[in-house]
Amino acid sequence: RWGLGPGSTLDLHVSGTEEVPSSRAPEGTGAGQEPLSGRDPGVEEPGRWEFADRRPPLDLTVEVVDGAGRSARVPLSRYGPVRYPLEMSILRRKDLEEDRFPRFYEVLLQSYHIPLGDFVEQTPGLELRRLRTVRLVFDRSEAATVVVDDLGFSRMGDDFFEARLGGAGTSRSRAGGN
Repeated sequence: RWGLGPGSTLDLHVSGTEEVPSSRAPEGTGAGQEPLSGRDPGVEEPGRWEFADRRPPLDLTVEVVDGAGRSARVPLSRYGPVRYPLEMSILRRKDLEEDRFPRFYEVLLQSYHIPLGDFVEQTPGLELRRLRTVRLVFDRSEAATVVVDDLGFSRMGDDFFEARLGGAGTSRSRAGGN
């Protein structure tokens, strides 16, 4: 259908945010939720990280599933760190800045290109031509909020696969071509 193979990549853009997610109510209870917002008044509101050096590292798992139900997972951090927003200062006087600007950061989405051959290395029977599901599994960080955009597939040139750091991972020639 999409003609996917080891020479294809799963592409997405991701960035962390300064938001700290609120605690969750026990799943399926719905107890205590406000009727219009769905918010539980007993659950703390989301906040922001106070100091950049206290923020925990961000990471998540990318999982693909084929038509037969076989799945493979790779950590996103294997392809580069998941970065927090770029902190910035606009005015010299911070006291004026706090009154004029609601936030002091800019979300910059980082591009990730994950070779589909890397998923086949994890699960050798995975059929790339029959992929049915892509999941982002938030299991590698304690608590974080991320922005995700432009999830899709690409066919990269040979140069992309040969330029990988340390020659690690799949190249089209080693993965059996297209």
